[in-house]
Amino acid sequence: MESQAANLTALENLPYLTLSHTDSVGTNSVTTTITNPSSSPTVALLVRGRVTSVGEEVLPVFWNDNYISLLPGESRTLTATFETGTLPAGSIVQIDGFNVNPN
Repeated sequence: MESQAANLTALENLPYLTLSHTDSVGTNSVTTTITNPSSSPTVALLVRGRVTSVGEEVLPVFWNDNYISLLPGESRTLTATFETGTLPAGSIVQIDGFNVNPN
């Protein structure tokens, strides 16, 4: 049996989606609930969260999950944890993905 590589070029034609998210910041963690509000039958692929402060990603961070996919209408809650005292005030969560408009 001969193996063949899958043709995934059709993924390039997926429409871009805008996801919504709500965030909660604790002393050493950030929790974000990400939702794909789309009514079209398009999945959001390779969605990831990033915690940023003054435009720079806050590192090191440990996410309980990342690079997720969301079906239309689906929500998922992710938590990022940090060493105590390393999360700068004013930090925000940004969301992006393969076919996701960054926000």
